[in-house]
Amino acid sequence: MRRGGALPAVAAIVVAATAAAYFAPLGDFAAANPLPGQRWMREHTGLALLAFAAAGLLAGALAWQRRGPAERSHDGRAVDRDADGYLDDLRQQVHKIWITGFLDCSLERIVPARLGFRERRDAISGPLRKIGDDEGELDVDVVELFAAPETERRLVLLGAPGAGKTTQLLRLAQHLLSEEDGPVPIVVTLSANSWRLDLPELQHVLSAVRTDQEVDEAVRERRRQAYQARVEDVEKVLDATIDWLAWEISELYAVPQRKVEEWLRADHSPVVLLLDGLDEIRDLADRRRCVRVLSLLRTRLNTGMVVCSRTAEYFETRSHLRFGAAAEILPLSPANVDEYLEIAGDELVSLRTACQRNPELATLLNTPLALTVAVLTYQGKDVTDEVVAQLLTNRLDHLWEAYLQEALPRQRSRTGLRTVSHTDEEIVAYLRKLARMMEDVQQDSVAVNSLDLTWVWRIDPLAGRTATWLYLAAAAVAGAGVAAVAWVQADFAMAWISVLVLAGTAFANLLAADHPLPGQDGRSRMDLSDFVDSRWVLDVTAGCSALIIPPVTGLFAGLCVGIVGGAEALPLGVLPGVLAGLTSAVISLPHRAPGERHRSARSAARMTLWVRVLTGAVSLAVSLWLPSLLITFVWDPAWRPTMYFILVASGVGMWLGGFAISLSGWWSHTSAVRAIVASNTLPRDIDGFLAHAEDRVIMRKTVLGHAFLHRTLQSHLASNTAISRTSSA
Repeated sequence: MRRGGALPAVAAIVVAATAAAYFAPLGDFAAANPLPGQRWMREHTGLALLAFAAAGLLAGALAWQRRGPAERSHDGRAVDRDADGYLDDLRQQVHKIWITGFLDCSLERIVPARLGFRERRDAISGPLRKIGDDEGELDVDVVELFAAPETERRLVLLGAPGAGKTTQLLRLAQHLLSEEDGPVPIVVTLSANSWRLDLPELQHVLSAVRTDQEVDEAVRERRRQAYQARVEDVEKVLDATIDWLAWEISELYAVPQRKVEEWLRADHSPVVLLLDGLDEIRDLADRRRCVRVLSLLRTRLNTGMVVCSRTAEYFETRSHLRFGAAAEILPLSPANVDEYLEIAGDELVSLRTACQRNPELATLLNTPLALTVAVLTYQGKDVTDEVVAQLLTNRLDHLWEAYLQEALPRQRSRTGLRTVSHTDEEIVAYLRKLARMMEDVQQDSVAVNSLDLTWVWRIDPLAGRTATWLYLAAAAVAGAGVAAVAWVQADFAMAWISVLVLAGTAFANLLAADHPLPGQDGRSRMDLSDFVDSRWVLDVTAGCSALIIPPVTGLFAGLCVGIVGGAEALPLGVLPGVLAGLTSAVISLPHRAPGERHRSARSAARMTLWVRVLTGAVSLAVSLWLPSLLITFVWDPAWRPTMYFILVASGVGMWLGGFAISLSGWWSHTSAVRAIVASNTLPRDIDGFLAHAEDRVIMRKTVLGHAFLHRTLQSHLASNTAISRTSSA
């Protein structure tokens, strides 16, 4: 909330706590020694309740009115590069992940051709944008393009599929990393699985106010007022975007989120954002929204920014970035292709001769990707007229087919893992099914640890139903056990009350699972549980966040009950809320450790189950043991049996809901893997299969897991075109 908005919120909490203290004296000592004014309040209960209600409503209204984006204390602060050790850690992480792990292993290093650029003035928007035709070819590389004064360190980089956009982006990152005092590049992939901003009001926020003379003055005034009323919404959009970027970067590079926010918001920002894969946001509305948000960021942040996208997908949004310059990577000319093939040597003489005889073939190989795949496929082979005809007919599809036939028998032993025992035909069938599954869920990378029920909705729509039935059976057994004990030790009415409290608490807990937690950057308990991992830490912040809500709810319920039933009934809401909060806090403590995530899926699932079961057992023990302690705070002995069973029922109900939420990531992952293996979509050893495909240079390791060598290969495998076994020789 904004500065100044914390005071009313604190006041609201103080009013509620004071009301609880005055209306709920616990024990004989508090009753015999009343607080100042408490005797008068007992004699004038109605007036006292009205006074507290008015004060609470006023403080709550002020707190609600002042809600909004926070004024960050580090806005505009200069960053001391020498004293900031996290910048050095970030620099090392970027170099390890993207330069050593990606660029140095990229296939396009095989074809180190110098790429040309063409200015695209029609790809950027703004009041100062020149109107006219494109300028033509630019005799610069990507480093010079980014450093040009007219670019203003904000560049849009466009190109056809396989044109080398990501490689050029990483060449720029490599150059920035080589500068000792230069900014640190941060590579972020704008894929569908990472772009999670929910800003439906953005189209209204960005609406311009018309000032045409023909528009009625009153209409113009109303529009102006409406636009000014949305200025606060713009601030919310910007803050939400910066928070999202900081969270993504902190998760990827294992640096504190607060430091990332400080770097992004600094007047002289020490980082440059390199945003790749705008076109990988498949949904057009989401992609358009992303373009608009990035344009807003350009007005707020002083960081350098480069955005990469396919040309067609970028212009499809009909929303252009408000950046300094835009450039499109030009295709390789037939002369470029011939020059490279000539330098490559005798093993590519046949391919070079075929290109000289068929200029259309040279045009087909006009991107670094296509030329690299052709080099790897036809190196040392005779490219006959029949092969050329097939290439010209089926184009990139046939080129990928020929590449697969060449790559599958190859073994480079890069991964160090055992070779899978499948034929080439079986491997191709698995690859096709994997590609279709990835296309169905609109993902360009897959990690075994990240597989969940969202991946198998086409394969098995009923996957996970066994876990659901097991949970319902466990809930029924727990409810029956609590009811039986209450019936034996109390009466039938108490048994029914216990069942209702248990069911209501569990149901409310499950309903609240998707609500954002305080202090968790908009993440809910379901978000914090939706993963499997082999390395864990205790997240005290998450535990405290889960601890806050139930006692506050119980306090409110206790006050409501106390108004009707008197002071003796106040603990009926307060004490169950405290117990529910403690139970939920214990379950929420475990969280995955930062750092490397891509470990063995089996060990991650096994460790996740152990951690969740152990935490659940401790939480259940808390929910069953604490009621005996908490009932000592009930001053009326006649109320203690009733209070005990209500506490047990609420604790067990909170545990049932919380334990189910904490296990949701594990059972979703386990159910998905079982469905994938049972349907023969992938073999049982999924990790080994992905490593095998990586070793054959069909897939590649990414930050998020494994991806196909290129998106065009994924699209080809997912299509209905059968893999031809025609010889490529």
